Amino acid sequence: MDEHKGADHVIRGFNPSTIFANGFSLGSADLIQGGSLRVVGRTVSALLQHVVDEEGGRAFTGATIILPPISATKDTEVSVFNALIQATEELRGYELDELERPILPRLVRILHSPSLNIDDLLATAQKQGKRRLVAIASASQYRDPKLELIPTFGISSVRMNEDRWTPHVTSLCRLLVPIVEELDGYGLVHVMEAPAKRPSNSEQLVSVDNCYVTALFSETDLEGEFNFQTQKLKTMILQDRLLEVITELDDLGLAKGAQLHALAQLLAGTGRDRETLKIIEELLL
Repeated sequence: MDEHKGADHVIRGFNPSTIFANGFSLGSADLIQGGSLRVVGRTVSALLQHVVDEEGGRAFTGATIILPPISATKDTEVSVFNALIQATEELRGYELDELERPILPRLVRILHSPSLNIDDLLATAQKQGKRRLVAIASASQYRDPKLELIPTFGISSVRMNEDRWTPHVTSLCRLLVPIVEELDGYGLVHVMEAPAKRPSNSEQLVSVDNCYVTALFSETDLEGEFNFQTQKLKTMILQDRLLEVITELDDLGLAKGAQLHALAQLLAGTGRDRETLKIIEELLL
């Protein structure tokens, strides 16, 4: 194969490398909000191609994409494989050849969950075995029957769509992480709905340890993206993950003065005035 083939290719749209730019570890999960099934296809393809173990071999024995029950989705094994092939070609910039096409069905398994009950979904995930990449598509459809939702009153009592799926997706992520930790695998949870915007919902989603949350906003929804990132960073501060917050601010490419200003606002917004002054003094040294 020509080593230079696709070398000048520019990936348009969602690029999984933006999520894993700071590294990747087995025994963790990612929650991605927004986008279509293409997000799942591109992420699975990128990880299978590029993640290796300490000896340089494949990190995963393969991948499993779990779809909702047949009665609850229009996606089929055939349509998902076609989407996966398209995603791989979009990432590489050239088509799979006749020798490569048969490899995907050997690496990737497409299953339907028995039901929309989270317990059934997780049982299916656990059966996939060790060092497996498990991707859960259309995750917002699943429900945790053990979850007791707190009634809301007043103006905020009108539930938006995100209010309905956020608690269940949070529960799914919290229960999935121990499974992938035990099996030394990786979990990808994808929600096709627009990213959650309410602070209370964003707080829930980013509260799960070892589950990293990404929101894919449209190019025109700059306000939504800003609000999500702000709430995410505030929650990280409340979890005493200050060094990670500083790293996140570094990754934004802001000037040093702008970083200090943003950090001061975030700390002040969490009621940590003393820490606000202390961290600024340290950074100015």
